[in-house]
This record gives sequence, C-alpha cells and structure tokens, in this order.
Amino acid sequence: MPKVNPSILRWARETAGLTVEDAADKLGIGDARGVAGSDRLVMLENGEVEPTRPQLIKMSTQYRRPLLTDSTRDLTTMPRCCTARACLS
Repeated sequence: MPKVNPSILRWARETAGLTVEDAADKLGIGDARGVAGSDRLVMLENGEVEPTRPQLIKMSTQYRRPLLTDSTRDLTTMPRCCTARACLS
C-alpha cells in the first residue's frame, strides 16, 4: 500500500467539517493505552502513526473523499506546494 501523506488526512477531515473529537468518534477511534481517541487521530494526522487500510476506508467514507482519484486530490498524495484551501480552488 502506498504511503499516506498525513497532511491530506487533516485536510480531508477539516473539509468534511469535522472536529478532531467528532471525527475520532465517527471513525471508532477510541481511547487506548491511556491515549484519548482524539489524540490518536492527531497522531495519524501528524504522521506519527501510519493509518491501517481499514482506517483509511473509514476515513474515506466518513469524510466523503475517495481513497484514490487523480494524483493531486486523494487520501494518499497531495502536491507539496498546495495548502488545503488552495487545492479546493
């Protein structure tokens, strides 16, 4: 499976209009090993932890974003020069 650009995970959540807490709840990311679910989602979005394939599928569904479309607007790649808002225009 290709590496996931972590910044695209945050972009997808934010453009879906979800807070970290709401997204963690909808994705079923709960507290584990003393770490809150929202903190675990932030770890995914910061690239500290690689998301699993099932997590990516849930994100794609909840955020209403395709896993793969073209090479510039999917959950695996995003141009380095783009910001979340610039990619939407």
